[in-house]
Amino acid sequence: YLQKFVEMPQTLLEQLEQLEQLRILENGDKIRVVLTDKFSLGIDTLDDVKHAERILKSNEA
Repeated sequence: YLQKFVEMPQTLLEQLEQLEQLRILENGDKIRVVLTDKFSLGIDTLDDVKHAERILKSNEA
């Protein structure tokens, strides 16, 4: 699905609201939301990726 997603053109609403989820919804697909008590974090920048990689490496030890 990720390949399909990146090939979809951005929609006007997505650009205005800066929410990539809107691209999915406006192209007729669905989003599933699941509540969890597990830790999660958003990844929006290269620094976020580096932070997530550090967490994953520390969990491997």
